[in-house]
Amino acid sequence: MFDKHFLFKIKIEPNATALEFKQRILEAYGQHIATLDSSAAPLSIDDVRVRNPKTDDIGDVISDNSSLENQFLYDEKEIYLQIIDKEKTLDLTNDINKHNAYHILIREFNPSTWELGSIYEVKIDKNATASKFSQAVSEKLYPHIEHDHLFFSKVNHS
Repeated sequence: MFDKHFLFKIKIEPNATALEFKQRILEAYGQHIATLDSSAAPLSIDDVRVRNPKTDDIGDVISDNSSLENQFLYDEKEIYLQIIDKEKTLDLTNDINKHNAYHILIREFNPSTWELGSIYEVKIDKNATASKFSQAVSEKLYPHIEHDHLFFSKVNHS
């Protein structure tokens, strides 16, 4: 689901909004891909996420309504462009505040075969309950598992 490849360098305008930054990245990506494959379909703003990686993970999603001043950015900082796989993405947020959400990666583990299933990215409202989350995951991703047999916990950090 996540492969890292260097694409290009881009300058960050310190006063730009996260959405403007995302649009600039998408334009640069379109130019970059056009040089490699002239038949590549262009991506829209809704087809991608921009992530601010940490040392050992894929990082946090930079929300379109956030300020770049709130991001830990510096010279030579890597920024990840994630092309959203709509077949492996589930949005469980409400329309009122789509940006107040967690992006969670989940996958099924089969204990009898010791196999892992496909990775799914779930976007869930930060105020959702664990039971609502398990019910939605059971209905939408794993209908063969009753929601009573899915266990989730909410972990808060400061």
